[in-house]
Amino acid sequence: MTVAHTSYYRYGGTSYRIEVDEDHTERGYLLNRDTGVFERNDDLIFEVTSATTTSYISAVPEEQYRWQTEGVREQLTGTGPAFALYDTVDAIYDRVKAEGRRRLTDGERVLVQSIRKRTFALWEDDDRRRAAGQQPLNVATGWRGWPKSDGAEGTT
Repeated sequence: MTVAHTSYYRYGGTSYRIEVDEDHTERGYLLNRDTGVFERNDDLIFEVTSATTTSYISAVPEEQYRWQTEGVREQLTGTGPAFALYDTVDAIYDRVKAEGRRRLTDGERVLVQSIRKRTFALWEDDDRRRAAGQQPLNVATGWRGWPKSDGAEGTT
């Protein structure tokens, strides 16, 4: 399948994208907030594409989609190179808070943006690994502050 067009959305507190292939077949992918992985979910396509003034669905530019996706993933703990980079982002925000600032400096903002681009690319690489039958490098094991469980604990 060759993707001809992709649309990006904020759906509730997470990310959703719709890919349309050259045959006009639509496929939806919703970010699983517990795993950091996009999972196929075509059931939301009509709701998302026909939304008008709902506050929990909005179309977003690709850059905002990546930013919001990494904002969710940064809340996870796990193994792999992406999680080491999330620790770096946490340290930046911890320093800002410790210094009593409410905003990142321009340099800090550029660094966080750069890290989020890198982590997003790492997860995309993992998607390709999964599609090829290989193990991913980045695996979520919990949420920061508590372990992941099968119940509602830690899910939002």
